[in-house]
Amino acid sequence: MPYPLTGHGKIAPHLLVIHWATVTQSGEGPRGYTRADIMAKMEALAERERKKKWGGYNAFWFPTGPELVTPPGQRAYHAGGSEGLDNPNSNAFGIGIPYLSASNKPRGLAGEIEAPLYLMGSGKTVTGYYPPVDAAMLRECVTWARQHFIEQGWDRLGVLTHAQINAKKNDIRSEVLPVGASVAELSALFLA
Repeated sequence: MPYPLTGHGKIAPHLLVIHWATVTQSGEGPRGYTRADIMAKMEALAERERKKKWGGYNAFWFPTGPELVTPPGQRAYHAGGSEGLDNPNSNAFGIGIPYLSASNKPRGLAGEIEAPLYLMGSGKTVTGYYPPVDAAMLRECVTWARQHFIEQGWDRLGVLTHAQINAKKNDIRSEVLPVGASVAELSALFLA
């Protein structure tokens, strides 16, 4: 199979939705993940697809740069339950970025950022601790997605984070985006 995820029907999205995807609980920042780490994540997502549960992403960041993980023009179930966007899986293209997940306790990581963290189990929002975000990685993904949208002939309306369209998601909180990677800056890059 040339793509690790199958896709679920045709799409013509107009938005890019950025997701953090926990690949492992260790690593030296998002660029520390190997292709093998990320492919293990893709295998786990493919298994969920086979069980008819939440699928995955349209594309994913790999150490060599962003790549499609579903066939071109195919829908991925990346944003279910997102009350902030009509038909999010059809109207938005989801890209996953490897990330060590946020914690409800500080871990002493260099550059750790405090921001709200929604705890799915209890339904509460607490103070969370997020590793620093790689602004260059986000810009690389947005630039790649922009080119992919152009090649597919899709309209480009902007960039959102998963947390913006689903309040129960912690990826990506606007509060933790660094200078050069705010939602507005990423949207401007996408629309350029």
